[in-house]
Amino acid sequence: MFSVKVEDAYGCIEYDSVYIYEKCPVEIYVPNVFSPNGDQVNDFFKPLLIYYTSYKMEIFDRWGDLFFSTNDPETGWNGRVNDQLALPGVYVYVIRYSGFDVKGVHHNKVKAGDFTLVR
Repeated sequence: MFSVKVEDAYGCIEYDSVYIYEKCPVEIYVPNVFSPNGDQVNDFFKPLLIYYTSYKMEIFDRWGDLFFSTNDPETGWNGRVNDQLALPGVYVYVIRYSGFDVKGVHHNKVKAGDFTLVR
């Protein structure tokens, strides 16, 4: 918020405020492979998401069993299920998020796809 105080030559004072909203379009990048092997490189599956207003990610196996869910884009899947290493292979993600488009209109979106876990 920006506030302004103006005084004219006769001593009259006027105040006003302006709110400025940033409506940058959502940007999302989802990797297609990750390798949770403890080498500190690609050890977590998580998208890069900026300018969002809400977020939820779910990860499923090929039979539709839910393996992981989070509402925090900084929390990625570590490649474990019930504290056991998940098998290498293809997994499915569903990301629900909201944010603004390039015209400044707020939308709810769903991005789904698959990725490969390698060991």
